[in-house]
Amino acid sequence: MNEPLINNVAQLAGQSVEAAFRDMLGINLGSDEPQPLPADSSGQIVGSVGFIGEANGIIHLYTSQRFARLITAKMLGLTEAEVEGDDMINDAVGELSNVVVGRVKSNLCDGGRSCTLTVPSIMRGQQLSVGETSDTTNRVLGFRDSEHRLLVEVVVKKA
Repeated sequence: MNEPLINNVAQLAGQSVEAAFRDMLGINLGSDEPQPLPADSSGQIVGSVGFIGEANGIIHLYTSQRFARLITAKMLGLTEAEVEGDDMINDAVGELSNVVVGRVKSNLCDGGRSCTLTVPSIMRGQQLSVGETSDTTNRVLGFRDSEHRLLVEVVVKKA
């Protein structure tokens, strides 16, 4: 198993999420239990970006459609009512995922592990989760603001 790498990437991902939400969106997230998101009639959205090279893995950001709409509005300087359609939300969540994982990648490269990023992908549904496989290890981090939750799943390929 690659405990030092997964621990390092998970720590970097946590720092990156907090910084991206604070700096880009003006949202201060605090730590929360990494429990599954509650069922929500609006559904869930997951933004994912991988990294490939001397470190290999993927980071998934899980949240409710409602929080994704708020994130989109803040990112684009709109009101939530002005956010139109799933494509706008998909683009914003994809961009936020790219920023979060880009910060992780930058820190990995600074630490001597060069890697490149994959294109962001988006999944939508209910009670979504991605599990560990025999050749990966994962960590799940929980975050919240006053009313919304975010889960971050870090998956790293074992060495």
